[in-house]
Amino acid sequence: MADNAKGVKRIRKKISDSERKRRKVERNREFNESRIYLGSESSRWKNLKEEINVKSDREVATFLIDR
Repeated sequence: MADNAKGVKRIRKKISDSERKRRKVERNREFNESRIYLGSESSRWKNLKEEINVKSDREVATFLIDR
């Protein structure tokens, strides 16, 4: 096991395959709920991203929300 910052070993619980699958499905559901579909507006999004000189889509979204 990997040592943490204090030098104490962390013990990982073994989880069942069904629990692992349930967690994965939940993570995917949460991820997909946060997706935004731009459709034909993707070129405008990319142009704005370049215009305001940011690197990530998250920064573009933050910029737009703050405006």
